[in-house]
Amino acid sequence: MLPEQSSQLIGVLQKVAQGLAPDVSPTLALERPKVAAHGDVATNLAMQLAKHVGRPPRELAQTIIDEVMADESFRTIVASAEVAGPGFINFRLSQAALVAVLDQVALSGDQFGIQKATKGKVLVEFVSANPTGPLHV
Repeated sequence: MLPEQSSQLIGVLQKVAQGLAPDVSPTLALERPKVAAHGDVATNLAMQLAKHVGRPPRELAQTIIDEVMADESFRTIVASAEVAGPGFINFRLSQAALVAVLDQVALSGDQFGIQKATKGKVLVEFVSANPTGPLHV
């Protein structure tokens, strides 16, 4: 997912959250589900708002899905959304959103993923391979 797609998705979710609970400032984050079959990105927005709105998280999650899927700009990025577990919302990206990432990679060439140097600290972790188990990244 491209950063601008992520920003657009978060923007739509913020607008919906503001309409449901104007006095609450939820921490909006998109995370990759642990199981790929659950979707491309997920949010726990419904669980954050449920107590403030006075509705069960799963019910609120469905309301959020209905509102965001009604937004035309949102549907250019997301193909579908579903409620999962106690109130997570799982999103599946549209074909156009996935192709946009490939287009960006092709346009950037060797420069894709390179960031400007900063003065901040960088943490580099090294884990040695387990000689008795399979290698993985």
